[in-house]
Amino acid sequence: AYHHNYDIDSAIKYFKYFQNKGPQKHFLQTKIPTDLKQCENALALISHPKNYKLNNLGPNINSEFSDYNPCLTLDENTLFFTSKRTRSDKDAVLNTTIFNPQDGQHFEDIYVSYKDIKSNTWSEPKLLEFCSPDESQATIGISGDGEKLFVYQSRYGSENEIYFTTRDQDFYRLKPLDVVNSSSWENHVTISADEKTLFFVSDRQGGLGGTDIWRCLKLPNGEWSKPYNLGPPINTPYNEESPFIHPDGKTLYFSSNSDRSMGGFDVFFSKRIDQKTFSNPINMGFPINTVDDDLFFSTSPDGGRGYYASSHEGGYGDNDIYMVQLKNVISEPVTILKGYIDKGKEKFLPPGI
Repeated sequence: AYHHNYDIDSAIKYFKYFQNKGPQKHFLQTKIPTDLKQCENALALISHPKNYKLNNLGPNINSEFSDYNPCLTLDENTLFFTSKRTRSDKDAVLNTTIFNPQDGQHFEDIYVSYKDIKSNTWSEPKLLEFCSPDESQATIGISGDGEKLFVYQSRYGSENEIYFTTRDQDFYRLKPLDVVNSSSWENHVTISADEKTLFFVSDRQGGLGGTDIWRCLKLPNGEWSKPYNLGPPINTPYNEESPFIHPDGKTLYFSSNSDRSMGGFDVFFSKRIDQKTFSNPINMGFPINTVDDDLFFSTSPDGGRGYYASSHEGGYGDNDIYMVQLKNVISEPVTILKGYIDKGKEKFLPPGI
C-alpha cells in the first residue's frame, strides 16, 4: 500500500521488517527481493522524471469506466480501444445486469472512434457489431494498413483465443488466428508494418517463466514459421506483456513486471540487432511508468507521440487512454503515404493492389 501511494521509503522499511521478522517459510518471502528492487527503481526514476507531456484523450474517448488497449492506424486518425463502460445499443438493458464474475465489472467491448482533422477532436465511439454483452472482446493489435484488427476473446469458463477480422468484412466476422492459438494462454499480438513478422504473448512451454514474447516469421511460401521465443534480454522469469513493433521494424516496445520495473508492469523499449537478437531493454521512465500497471504502449510513425492507458490523478475513470508527447525520438521516423487507387475504366482493381 505504501508502494502504491508513492511512499517508497516507508514501503522499503516495512518490506525489510517483514523480511527480517516475518515467518521465513512464508511464500511472500520469495517476493521481497523483487519488491525491494522495484522500490529502488521507483526512487531512481521518480527523482529523474522524463520530459514527457501526457494528454488525456478526453471525455469523447474516456469514461467513468475502464478504457484501455488503444490501437491506432498509422495515420493516427482511427482509434480502436477496449472499454468496460455501460453500453447504449440494443443490448444496453442486458449489459447493465451482466457482470464478469472475475472482477465484478461489465465485460470488455471494442469501440472505434475517428478523428476530425479540422477540429482535432475524436468522434463519439461506436461499438463494433461482433461484441457480445456476456463475454469479453478486447483490442490487441492492428495491421499497418489498418485493414486487419486483432482481438482477444474471452468466454468465462471456456476457451480464450486470439482472433482477427478484416475491414472488407466491415470488422464483423471473427476468425481464429491459428498460428498463435494453442492449449496455453495467448493474449496479445503485434504485426510488423510489412506483415512479415508476428510477435505474440504466451505462457506455453519453452518460455523463461510467466508469459513471454514469441515471434513468427512469414516464410517464402506464405505460411508462418513455428513460434520462436525471443529469450533474454527481452523475456525474464517474470511476465512480459503487450508488445508493439514500431513501423521502423526495429524498435520493440513491451511491458514487464520484472525487477527492472518501478512497480507493476512498466513500459520498456529495445532495438532489434538482428533476427534473433535484441538490445538490453530500457525503462521508458517516469511519468509514463508509475507504481501501478502500465501496458499497451504504442507510438506514431514519426516516433513523436505515444499512446497507452494508465491511471493518473485527474482522469475520468479507472484507466484512461493518454497521448504522450515524446521529446526524444527513440524509433526511426517512417513516412506514411495515404491515398486512393483510381481503377479508371476497369470494373475492379487488379488483384494484389
